Amino acid sequence: MRTILAMICASIAAAAAMLVFSPTIADTVVASYRFESADSVGLLHTAVYITCNVLGLLIGYAVGFIAAGPGRGA
Repeated sequence: MRTILAMICASIAAAAAMLVFSPTIADTVVASYRFESADSVGLLHTAVYITCNVLGLLIGYAVGFIAAGPGRGA
Protein backbone atom coordinates (compact mmCIF):
# COMPACT_ATOMS: atom_id res chain seq x y z
CA MET A 1 0.00 0.00 0.00
CA ARG A 2 2.91 2.30 0.73
CA THR A 3 4.25 1.92 -2.79
CA ILE A 4 0.85 2.58 -4.34
CA LEU A 5 0.47 5.83 -2.39
CA ALA A 6 4.01 6.81 -3.40
CA MET A 7 3.18 6.15 -7.06
CA ILE A 8 -0.01 8.23 -6.84
CA CYS A 9 1.88 11.12 -5.23
CA ALA A 10 4.62 10.78 -7.85
CA SER A 11 2.06 11.02 -10.65
CA ILE A 12 0.46 14.11 -9.12
CA ALA A 13 3.82 15.79 -8.55
CA ALA A 14 5.02 14.95 -12.06
CA ALA A 15 1.83 16.41 -13.55
CA ALA A 16 2.22 19.57 -11.48
CA ALA A 17 5.86 19.89 -12.48
CA MET A 18 5.01 19.33 -16.14
CA LEU A 19 2.24 21.91 -16.22
CA VAL A 20 3.50 24.59 -13.82
CA PHE A 21 7.20 24.48 -12.97
CA SER A 22 9.07 22.96 -15.91
CA PRO A 23 8.07 25.45 -18.62
CA THR A 24 8.90 28.43 -16.42
CA ILE A 25 12.27 27.07 -15.32
CA ALA A 26 13.20 25.96 -18.85
CA ASP A 27 12.29 29.35 -20.32
CA THR A 28 14.28 31.17 -17.63
CA VAL A 29 17.38 29.03 -18.15
CA VAL A 30 17.25 29.35 -21.93
CA ALA A 31 16.74 33.13 -21.72
CA SER A 32 19.92 33.53 -19.68
CA TYR A 33 22.19 32.18 -22.48
CA ARG A 34 23.15 33.30 -25.98
CA PHE A 35 23.05 30.73 -28.74
CA GLU A 36 24.57 30.31 -32.18
CA SER A 37 21.77 28.14 -33.56
CA ALA A 38 18.15 27.35 -32.93
CA ASP A 39 19.03 23.70 -32.41
CA SER A 40 21.03 24.58 -29.30
CA VAL A 41 18.05 26.45 -27.90
CA GLY A 42 15.78 23.47 -28.43
CA LEU A 43 18.23 20.99 -26.97
CA LEU A 44 18.82 23.01 -23.79
CA HIS A 45 15.11 23.74 -23.36
CA THR A 46 14.26 20.05 -23.71
CA ALA A 47 17.03 18.96 -21.34
CA VAL A 48 15.97 21.40 -18.62
CA TYR A 49 12.28 20.57 -19.12
CA ILE A 50 12.83 16.81 -18.81
CA THR A 51 15.17 17.23 -15.83
CA CYS A 52 12.54 19.26 -13.98
CA ASN A 53 9.90 16.63 -14.74
CA VAL A 54 12.10 13.80 -13.47
CA LEU A 55 12.94 15.73 -10.30
CA GLY A 56 9.22 16.38 -9.74
CA LEU A 57 8.53 12.67 -10.15
CA LEU A 58 11.26 11.69 -7.67
CA ILE A 59 10.22 14.30 -5.11
CA GLY A 60 6.59 13.19 -5.37
CA TYR A 61 7.56 9.56 -4.91
CA ALA A 62 9.67 10.38 -1.85
CA VAL A 63 6.90 12.48 -0.30
CA GLY A 64 4.31 9.76 -0.89
CA PHE A 65 6.61 7.07 0.48
CA ILE A 66 7.33 9.06 3.63
CA ALA A 67 3.70 10.16 4.07
CA ALA A 68 2.47 6.56 3.90
CA GLY A 69 4.41 5.74 7.06
CA PRO A 70 6.00 2.46 8.02
CA GLY A 71 4.51 -0.77 6.76
CA ARG A 72 2.97 -3.58 8.78
CA GLY A 73 6.34 -5.09 9.65
CA ALA A 74 7.56 -2.06 11.60
